[in-house]
Amino acid sequence: MRYKQEVNWMDSDNINMEEYYVVEYWASQFDVKPEVLKQVVKEIGPSVDGVRKYLKK
Repeated sequence: MRYKQEVNWMDSDNINMEEYYVVEYWASQFDVKPEVLKQVVKEIGPSVDGVRKYLKK
C-alpha cells in the first residue's frame, strides 16, 4: 500500500516542492531546470495547471 501513496504525487494538482524527486519529475515534464521550476512556484504557487500556463507564455 505504501507504494501506491508514493506514486500518487504524480497525479496531484499541486507540486510538492518539499521532495526533490517531485521537483525533478515536474521539471523534466515541463522541460526546465529544477531551479526555474522553483522560481516559478515561488512566484505563482504550486498549481500544476498554473505552472504549465505560466511556462507557455
